[in-house]
Amino acid sequence: MSYQQESELHSYGYDSKDPHEEKIDHDPSKLCVPCKETMAAAQGTGAMVALFFSGETWAGIVFDYFITAVICMNIVFFIIRTEPYFQQAEYVPFFQYAESVAIFIFTCEYIGRLYAARSTKQFDYSLKNYFVSFYGIVDFVAIAPYYLTFLLPAGATSTTFVRVFRVFRVFKSERYLESFQMFCEVIKRNKALLSSTCFAAFGIWIIFSCIFYLTESDNPLMHGAFDNMPNALFYMAIIMGGEWIRVDFTLQGRIIGVFMCLIGIAVYSIPVSILSAGFEQLATERAAIRAKLAGSQVHCDVCGRILKHYKIQYEE
Repeated sequence: MSYQQESELHSYGYDSKDPHEEKIDHDPSKLCVPCKETMAAAQGTGAMVALFFSGETWAGIVFDYFITAVICMNIVFFIIRTEPYFQQAEYVPFFQYAESVAIFIFTCEYIGRLYAARSTKQFDYSLKNYFVSFYGIVDFVAIAPYYLTFLLPAGATSTTFVRVFRVFRVFKSERYLESFQMFCEVIKRNKALLSSTCFAAFGIWIIFSCIFYLTESDNPLMHGAFDNMPNALFYMAIIMGGEWIRVDFTLQGRIIGVFMCLIGIAVYSIPVSILSAGFEQLATERAAIRAKLAGSQVHCDVCGRILKHYKIQYEE
């Protein structure tokens, strides 16, 4: 049982759209897999596919591991393929075949998730909600470049640009790893603070870029780094990241640089503090939930089968 199931006591849900059908009010997180399968079978193919993609059945679990392995393999092949040695003609068919197989698997998965969206509580039983969600966009971007290359002229320079977007397939594994889900939860909880910090950092970047443009635009030792605002913005973004690629400042530039470092360290350290505090709070809540449930059992509301047994945690 995942952290989300333990804390919120809900998972994927299935609901009938037939107003004349008798509805049974059961918490999906308190149903065993056989009961969920029985309910999904009674509600139609869409509910069964949604249950499969939820990763709660043994077939869904196997599929999760399988699709994660395909994602990792596909990314490794993408990296290896950039090496000049593997760009020889003898290796091209192998990589093309591996690419086609992966795209076929991803396409089938995408179609299946589109079909199951109307029966998935996570997307409010809406195909549109899945299509515009993070998962839906990532699933689409993972396969779209492959089909888009067939619409572009052979050898076109834009083809290479489109192929770069295939690296977005790494984000497909986000839904299968709980650590990613916890990270997203921390971001969601602290989005107001993080947004404010990002706005402050953006303002500092613009302000100091303008200041250095005014003080260093006539400095020949800068080699044109601050001759205009676009260059100033570019170099300032690198400098504020900690890499001082130009250090021959004028006296006023050095003084301003010291103040920029002090302000930058204060502002740019805030997101780190927010995220670390968020993870600590989430871990504390998770431990509190487990301590509260220690020694208890969760039973299926339908058949009474034990779903989860929480062990008693003894303090040392």
